[in-house]
Amino acid sequence: MSDSLHWWRFWFSLGVLFALAIVVLSLIPSPPQLDVPYEDKYQHVLAYFCLMGWFIQLYPQRKQHHYLAVACIALGIVLEGLQGLGGVRFAEWADFIANSAGVTLAWLLGMTPFRMALTQVEGKLLRLKNRA
Repeated sequence: MSDSLHWWRFWFSLGVLFALAIVVLSLIPSPPQLDVPYEDKYQHVLAYFCLMGWFIQLYPQRKQHHYLAVACIALGIVLEGLQGLGGVRFAEWADFIANSAGVTLAWLLGMTPFRMALTQVEGKLLRLKNRA
């Protein structure tokens, strides 16, 4: 947990809602589609990149990122497995790879000052609030 985030519980709740959105969109019979080649894979990469990137903001210490990566990848595996059991959608190895690619990209970005971006944004919001 980041000691520098004043609204940590709020940010954490948003992350949980985002994770729940991924679960719902992964399990509904007909998720929204774009008419772009391989758009499904882009959506997987983007969703898991955002999920991992969000929680990196909340847990900025690098040793915690390994646990976050395992949790995000495990979520992707479980959801792919559930899709395979549902009979309407199918589990795909390419989706698992896309999920893992998104997690890996965010994990790599977590090695940069990016992991403190939310802290900086919140600091600016607090300064604006205090001025008002």
